[in-house]
Amino acid sequence: MSLRRRPTHASAPWRRFASVRRWAAVAAIAAGLSGCAGLQGRASTDTPSLNRPLAALDVDAARFAPETPPKPCTFDPDKGMDGTEVAILAVLNNPQLGAERADAKVAGAQLFAAGVLPRPSLERHPRSTLAQALVARVASRMAGAAVTAPKVHLTLLWDEWQVAQAARLLYARRLTDQQTLNVLKGFAALFKAQQQREQAAGSGAADTMLAARLDVERRMAALRGASARDRRTLNAVLGLAPDLDLPLVAGNGLSAPNNPSVSSLLKRLGDRRPDLVALGIGARSGGRLLRETVLARFPPIRVALQSEGPAPTAAAPNVDVQFPFFDDSLGRVDPKLATRAYLHHQRVARIASDSDLVRSLEAHYRYARQRLNARSAGLSRLQESVERARAAYQAGQLPGGAFLTLEQTLLTHQLAWLDARYAVLELHIAMQSLLFAPIDS
Repeated sequence: MSLRRRPTHASAPWRRFASVRRWAAVAAIAAGLSGCAGLQGRASTDTPSLNRPLAALDVDAARFAPETPPKPCTFDPDKGMDGTEVAILAVLNNPQLGAERADAKVAGAQLFAAGVLPRPSLERHPRSTLAQALVARVASRMAGAAVTAPKVHLTLLWDEWQVAQAARLLYARRLTDQQTLNVLKGFAALFKAQQQREQAAGSGAADTMLAARLDVERRMAALRGASARDRRTLNAVLGLAPDLDLPLVAGNGLSAPNNPSVSSLLKRLGDRRPDLVALGIGARSGGRLLRETVLARFPPIRVALQSEGPAPTAAAPNVDVQFPFFDDSLGRVDPKLATRAYLHHQRVARIASDSDLVRSLEAHYRYARQRLNARSAGLSRLQESVERARAAYQAGQLPGGAFLTLEQTLLTHQLAWLDARYAVLELHIAMQSLLFAPIDS
């Protein structure tokens, strides 16, 4: 899976259970939770079976424990799902991950055992039928899994990590789609009401209002198509029916990464990130089967930056993240390369290149946060100005055309703010993917 950022609004017209009947509805939803198609993980027949005697890839869970554990999480779809809840659902309900865990005879998700993903507490009294079905599904997936485990399986840990991070990137895109559509809907209704007002007054501004409304509706139509594709892709990763519309909400905000924390994670990168741990084990192993398995099952997550210049002078770059779990071709390596020296070289090269990339992502992330904060302040001031102008327009003290210009400026700034926040989320998740850092909202 390759996840690229869409064009921004600045560069394109648009971007990117009480009664029996009620319980029957829940059962119907639950039956469709795994009915997805169009996106699958690696086929297990294409790679060495997890069930082979490769005990060397079972390692102590304690080595992955983060210095700062992730924040506690309550899984409550009724309030809308944030990025952490989406990641939890993906890890527990992705069909391919379930098949891999069954093949490995592992009951629980390894990210919980490693302390990277918070073990959720479940909402005890979900209200909607969808929330009831999702909570029941998560509860069933968590049942039987040990709260703590002395060992984790590296192949499962690496695959779960990719699925979690892919789901979070898709969540960020889908959330932005939904909120952008809501903004456009509001302005379309506003322009329609003003058009009718101007028509009733016999004003020539009615035609200008109509043109503005039609432009917004064209943007909405284009975004709905892209949003539907994003929904199907996200649902496939989550193991849900393609047309299920998950309620999504923004998390509690993303603070700028603490530099000492990033430095500490980079120092421990080779000892914590599953692919690097596996390469180290393979480089020390005399078993060819183990080395071939490591090469086949631990290709790197690839992050590419397309920037106009170095941060902090450049705008937020386009980020392309590739997760090999979803693309067999990214993990194909000639078995003849499975030497101890080759695996050692791969490990050293990944640590060096990804450390440099994390520093670049960190710089871009800090600058993107500054830009987002500046946009937030400017947007607040502009909204206050538009509200004053609205009162003047309704009192007949401001011409319709002048007020429309102000409203269109506000629309442009609101869409630009959503784009800026998406860039922050994308950079944060890309950096976190390379660091194997704990997930929270």
